[in-house]
Amino acid sequence: MERIPTAFAAMEGREKYREFLDFDTLTERLRNTNSVSIEFMGVNGEWRLSRFIVKSRDAQGNAVDVLYDVQDITEEKSREFMYQKQLKASMEEAHRANLSKTAFLQRMSHDIRTPLNGIVGMIHIAEKYNNDVNKLRECRQKVLQSTEYLQNLINNVLDISKLESGSLVLEHKFFDMAELLSNNMTVVAMSAYENGVRFEGGVEASTIRHRYLLGSPVHLSRVLMNLSSNAIKYNHFHGTVNVHCEELSDDGNMAVFQFTCSDTGLVMSEEFQKHAFDVFAQEGVCWNVKMPKRFRSSP
Repeated sequence: MERIPTAFAAMEGREKYREFLDFDTLTERLRNTNSVSIEFMGVNGEWRLSRFIVKSRDAQGNAVDVLYDVQDITEEKSREFMYQKQLKASMEEAHRANLSKTAFLQRMSHDIRTPLNGIVGMIHIAEKYNNDVNKLRECRQKVLQSTEYLQNLINNVLDISKLESGSLVLEHKFFDMAELLSNNMTVVAMSAYENGVRFEGGVEASTIRHRYLLGSPVHLSRVLMNLSSNAIKYNHFHGTVNVHCEELSDDGNMAVFQFTCSDTGLVMSEEFQKHAFDVFAQEGVCWNVKMPKRFRSSP
């Protein structure tokens, strides 16, 4: 029995198997059970199940006669390992899906604040000009624009398939670039006004030769809104934010646009620029109105 572990067990499980075969401790191990067992891998990679089974006991209940049994369980262990591998893969996939959900909802909660703040701001303005019909009409129009953008964001949140997969599904629909920019900048201008920041740019400062396009307007709006709202949020009182679009080129089928968002807000050190696109990255507050162009928060 002392030579069995060396002859049959792989190196990594040999000592544990030797302890299992120790007759000096076997009686105590079998005191309250009719069998003890151990699984071990053989020297050739096969798997074995060894058991001591009580056949008879003395008057004090001690095992005095046992049967030693060995079974080949290689196939069972292979199925077990395969199941464990599949289970681990499923758990990792579920974990990734949960992380994707969390990240997705964090971003969406950030996106939703911008149009919601615009709606609240317009309601406050409408309260001040309660008897001004033209002003009230303007406020209603801007509230509707913000509401439409907010509705698109909420519809995106409710798409469970995107939450599960963490994938970005781009739209493929016709839209008016000039109208999209105008609607988004209306919301941005409201936010800038509420924060005491001067807004410049918009459609009037843009160069758009081909305004009717095919693409994903919802996601383009989200990018513009995020850049603009952050430029306002991290600006200073009486600061400036400029957002405009320039059509650089076209080949008759596809146009290339460049969107610029510049501001007089917080500076970014050269070291922090390496992490500027990390999720929710933010450098310490440091005000500087006359900052170098390369440090401005532009895409």
